[in-house]
Amino acid sequence: MIGGEHAETVLICDDEIDLVAELGDLFVAFGWGTVTSHTYPEAIAALTEGIPVSCLLTDRAMPGGSGDDLIAFALSLPVQQRPKVLVLMTGVPDLRANSSEALADLIVEKPFDPAWLQEQMTRLLHRNHRVDE
Repeated sequence: MIGGEHAETVLICDDEIDLVAELGDLFVAFGWGTVTSHTYPEAIAALTEGIPVSCLLTDRAMPGGSGDDLIAFALSLPVQQRPKVLVLMTGVPDLRANSSEALADLIVEKPFDPAWLQEQMTRLLHRNHRVDE
């Protein structure tokens, strides 16, 4: 885990180690806490360890399980333990056209602007927070 007490925490899961490190550093610069993982099993462990995660940012294709599977697992958690925002990253341009099939709140195509992504995640977090109340 990177960072201490923060209002929001993002779990970043991608097998691209450099991308995870870069995104982790950027989210910390944005004032977020971060938890990082590089495989589906690591992300499952992070979600079940009781670390409060506001948002899940996951790649679609990873070792040990897909981002779609990880999002489905997150949605199966008790409501208090679920990330409020679920974001799927992909290097496949056509996936965005099939977003109605995905369980993610947002699908982003790599490469993307991290500042734009953080703004979108914050917007979704506030929208989803109001829905949950």
